[in-house]
Amino acid sequence: MRLRRAIAVMCVIFAALYMTGCVKDLKKTFNEELNKAAKKEVEKEQETAKAETPKVEKKKPIVTKKAEPKVPSKYTQKGPTIGKETIPADTDPIIKKYIEGLYDDDKGKRRQAAYDLKNQRVKGAAAIPFLVTMTLDEDEGVRRLVAEALGAIGVGDASIIEPLSILIKDDFYNARMNAATSFISAKLLDPKVIDILMGSFDDENKFVRDAVGAAISRQGEPAIAPVINALKSENNLVRTTAASALYSFKQNKKTTDLVSTDLLISALKDDFADVRYWASMSFSKVDEDRVFDLFVDLLRDEDKRVRSIAAGLYRDKARKNYPLAVEPLISMLKNKDEDKGTRGTAAGALSTLKDPRALEPLIATLNDPELRLRKTAIQSLKKFNDPKAVEPLIALLGDPDDNIRMLSAETLGAHKDPRSVEPLIKLLGDKNRYVFETAATSLGIIGDPRGIEPLINIIKADAAAGKKLMEKDKVFSALTKFIDPRIPEVFALVLKDESVKSYKKGSVLDALSKYEVDLVADILIDTLNDKDNSAKIRAIDTMGKFADARFIKPLEDINNGDATSLVKTKATEALKKINSK
Repeated sequence: MRLRRAIAVMCVIFAALYMTGCVKDLKKTFNEELNKAAKKEVEKEQETAKAETPKVEKKKPIVTKKAEPKVPSKYTQKGPTIGKETIPADTDPIIKKYIEGLYDDDKGKRRQAAYDLKNQRVKGAAAIPFLVTMTLDEDEGVRRLVAEALGAIGVGDASIIEPLSILIKDDFYNARMNAATSFISAKLLDPKVIDILMGSFDDENKFVRDAVGAAISRQGEPAIAPVINALKSENNLVRTTAASALYSFKQNKKTTDLVSTDLLISALKDDFADVRYWASMSFSKVDEDRVFDLFVDLLRDEDKRVRSIAAGLYRDKARKNYPLAVEPLISMLKNKDEDKGTRGTAAGALSTLKDPRALEPLIATLNDPELRLRKTAIQSLKKFNDPKAVEPLIALLGDPDDNIRMLSAETLGAHKDPRSVEPLIKLLGDKNRYVFETAATSLGIIGDPRGIEPLINIIKADAAAGKKLMEKDKVFSALTKFIDPRIPEVFALVLKDESVKSYKKGSVLDALSKYEVDLVADILIDTLNDKDNSAKIRAIDTMGKFADARFIKPLEDINNGDATSLVKTKATEALKKINSK
């Protein structure tokens, strides 16, 4: 269609050219133009057809791989390899039942039987000959429980060493781990055990290696030389297990002295992080001042576990400031990319060292987005009795988090700064019980007279409302820190309240001894009618301190009444003191 249209157009064009005389050779020109138009039309049709034709993907030839031949499993057993008939006739019926369960085709029942035997402990010793033949049971769970059971029931039995040596090389890591720990529970001290455990120092599984390290440490002094030698191995895993073994040696009071500090220091220089980790862990039992200077380098270690342990040792064990450690600890605290737990440990370490350089970084951390770190920073500031910390801590009394408000109130109490009194008084109205109790306690510690009236009002309001005053024990305990003529009246309310525990009444009665006798005499005499003998005795002791004649008759009435012998003895002693004065 398109070609015909083109030909018609060309005909019209050339007819016009011919009539005007512009074309010398009409036939030649016409043919040339016609060929061009036809060529273009064909090209367009080919392109259209190409675009509309769906692509046919060539199928790749299917290559069939030859199945690799299966390697026969060595775990082909089901239960013990010795017959049921070998169970001794005189075996305890319960133990016999469990041994028979080991023969069941159901792996779940074999597992249960091994588990039940483990729980029998040494009473299940009759099962050992059967369990030792099950190291190649087809079920990995059975082998795991067999390893555990052998350790539980085979205490001191050397016959379990060989089967455990097989299980410690099991394909299943839980079986290997249980085999290692069974050498501990069976309390087997034997050179063979040391060799077996040394052979698993390079186990691919971390939990197995840790169990092996713990187990070999129980072998005591004979094991220390091979463990030290293993620290020289080129194998990273072997050195790691050796270092974990040293840690276990160090934790045990019986073997801690076998590991020298110099040996641990050399392990701290190892190129492999896991070795340094276990070596640094071991220093929790080292009490030598020189190690703290060495730990400065560990604060910059590439492994976060090592850095955290180093910071923890400064926090928990340092007894003085180590100036070289301060800057690395500050860097650790400031580093937002550092593990949050490590940053918190660094804050605790800085509070222990009490270096003035740490104050500003700790104050800055009060606004850190990490809640746990903010709490640690607040607590760390307790040890810095510096006025700069007070205003930032006061600002936190309005924090939405209950714990932040409570810890800030507590730390402000430790600072005893007068600026915190009014903010703490406002906090007495906090909805959270622990927050307002901490505010009350801090007001008592600070001892500023402005705190007295708000505390008194809380007790009076609750007493008037008939509430149990024991729920406000922090409030009246805070009042015991003050001396003010308004307070004894409040203490009288506390002493009459039956909900208040005797030990709390005791602290109130002790506080009354700080006042003039005229203010407290009636309160003490009334307390002699308390149902609680402990309160009576504390009141009598306080009367003896005053030695006032007004107490003679009430004390004589105690002796003439039906009070207990202890109360009467105390009354007699108090009368002697009064009469002597």
